[in-house]
Amino acid sequence: MALEAADNQCKLKEKLEVSRASEASSSFGFEWAVFPLSPNPTISTDLFSFVTMLLEEEEEEEEEEEEEEEEKEEEEEEEEEEEEDEEEEEEEEEEEEEEEEEEEEEVEEEEEEEEEEEDEEEEEEEEEEEEEEAEEKEEEGEEEEEEEEEEEEEEEEEEENEEEEDEKEEEEEEEEEEEEEDEEEEEEEEEEDEDEEEEEEEEEKEEEEKEEEEEEEEKKRKRKRKRKKKKKTKRKKKKKKKRKKKKKKKQEARRGRRGNKKKKKKKE
Repeated sequence: MALEAADNQCKLKEKLEVSRASEASSSFGFEWAVFPLSPNPTISTDLFSFVTMLLEEEEEEEEEEEEEEEEKEEEEEEEEEEEEDEEEEEEEEEEEEEEEEEEEEEVEEEEEEEEEEEDEEEEEEEEEEEEEEAEEKEEEGEEEEEEEEEEEEEEEEEEENEEEEDEKEEEEEEEEEEEEEDEEEEEEEEEEDEDEEEEEEEEEKEEEEKEEEEEEEEKKRKRKRKRKKKKKTKRKKKKKKKRKKKKKKKQEARRGRRGNKKKKKKKE
C-alpha cells in the first residue's frame, strides 16, 4: 500500500511538472506538446534550469504548507490536550469540592448526632434529678409524718404519765380512805362488842330498860345502814380499781407495741 501511494505521488508530480513546463514555455513563446523530465537537446539549458528552479520553489512551498498544516494539527492536538487537561483539572476540582462537601456533611451529621446525644443525656439527667427530688419529697413527707407520730406519742406519754400520777394520787387517797375505813370498822367492831355486852346487860335489864333497848335498836339499824352503804362504796371502789388496772395494762401493751415499732424503724 505504501509503495502504491509513493508511485501515485510520483506520477502526479510528473503530470504537474509537464503542465507547468508547458505553461512556462508558452509564456516564453514556446509550445510543447510534452515536456520531458530529462534534458532535451532541442531546448536551451537556461530554460530548463529556469523551469526546474520554478518546480523546486513550488515543491518547497508545498512542503512548507504541509509543515504548516502539520504544525497546525500539532497545535490543535496540543490545544485539545490542554482542554482535556483543563477538563480533568475541573473534574478533579469538582471531585475535591464534592469530597469537601461530603466531609462537611459528615462533620455536620456527626455534630448533630453529638448534639442529639447531649440532649438525650441532659433529658436523662433532668429525669433523674426529678426522680431524686420526688424521692426526697417523699422522704421528707415520711420524716414529717414520723416526727408528727413521735410528737403525738410524746403527748400521749405525757398524758399517760399525768394519768399515772393522778392514779397514784387516787390510789394513795383510796389507801388512806381504806385505812380510815379499817379504823372505822375496828371501831365499829369494838362498838359491836360493846353493844353485845350491852345487849347482855340489857337482856338482864329488859324490863327496866325497854326504852333504852328501843333506842339501841334504832342505833343498830342506823349502823347496819351505814355498813351497807360502806360495803356498796367499797364494791364501787374495787370495781373502779379493776377498771383502772385494766386500762393501765392496755396502755402498757400499747407502749410496748410502739416501742417495738420504733425499734423496727431504726433498724430499717
